[in-house]
Amino acid sequence: MDWKDNLRQASFRGATFKVQSHNADVGRRVVIHEYPKRDVPYSEDMGLRARQYSVEAYVIGDDYFSKRDALMRACEAEGSAELVHPYLGTINVVCLSCSLRESSDEGRMARLSLQFIQAGENRFPGEAIDIVARAELLADAVRSVSVLSFADMFSISGLPGFVVSDARNMLANFSETMRRITNNSLSRNITEALNVLNGFNRELSALLGLPKALAKRIHGIFFALSTISASSREELNAVSVLYSFGGDAQPIPLTTSTRVAQQRNRDAITSFIKTSAVTEAARVAPTIDYLAIDDAEEVHSKIMEQLELIAESQETSDEVFSALQDLKTIIAEGVPQQNKRLPYLMTYTPHATVPSLVLAHRLYEDISRAQEIVDRNGIKHPGFIPGSVPLRVVAGEA
Repeated sequence: MDWKDNLRQASFRGATFKVQSHNADVGRRVVIHEYPKRDVPYSEDMGLRARQYSVEAYVIGDDYFSKRDALMRACEAEGSAELVHPYLGTINVVCLSCSLRESSDEGRMARLSLQFIQAGENRFPGEAIDIVARAELLADAVRSVSVLSFADMFSISGLPGFVVSDARNMLANFSETMRRITNNSLSRNITEALNVLNGFNRELSALLGLPKALAKRIHGIFFALSTISASSREELNAVSVLYSFGGDAQPIPLTTSTRVAQQRNRDAITSFIKTSAVTEAARVAPTIDYLAIDDAEEVHSKIMEQLELIAESQETSDEVFSALQDLKTIIAEGVPQQNKRLPYLMTYTPHATVPSLVLAHRLYEDISRAQEIVDRNGIKHPGFIPGSVPLRVVAGEA
């Protein structure tokens, strides 16, 4: 076997590059004590020095811009990460500097001088925050106050039948939406969730007169969805459908006190369901294994936007507003979790039409990631990923 066959593909935070040459600076920390009137010094060994690595790297190809940018973002990211060194293996390092050189004499190519230092570990005690557990607690707090807020706002007492029917129709629409989500679930065990929805529909007329019980049953439907979702990502995608709940309802002319009460009940239902949906999204978002920082940032942005919209709504009580503000801290700290270092996405354009399995092997040397490429880019036929069409993929080698 040739020595080159043992070299590994160089990468940092998943951003790949080629290596022209490298230097490693190793040794021990030694303090030299030289005493007056003594000819022999004393060398005091203070332990190993932090290893430093200098790498002369380059990226090349028609898509070198995206490879260059991915590597520079990786070097600018905070904290330590894995450096896959072609000669020295995998090392946990911090990037000290990245110097870029480009020249018209070397088209389709960028050279980068990279300086890394051994990250080591912090042996002092540190505070560990269980983001997932905190998300559960804060989500429960939002649920509790939103039930009380809904009960204060919603009432059919003394109102005519058409107002009651309007509220029933809105809730039936919610139930039907959840039924479609349940039927589209990747899980095969949907029977219990469908039973919950069937029970809700049977008892809906009675529940309209019991606002607290009604709100708790709606929470029960969200819980049933969480038990059948095949993954945290699937549940997040499902509940996000409800962010726009009620948006297609015909406006009510507020010409009488009855019409005002009808609108008030609509607003109470809409606000409660939207709040329940984003609360569930905030609870589940920190548990997702994000493949790239771009994925996490997109989820972070959408949930924060929805939290802001609900917080600013006139239907949101002070108690719900305060609980939602606490829930925001979970998204700020936990999506992505601060102790997880994620790669970035890059743009990659295949030169020719290839199957997803071939592209996954080319990019990652891992054919199990073919579906990831298909899902992220909305590919209709996994066997035919068209050439010359830009794709978004986790930073990897082409």
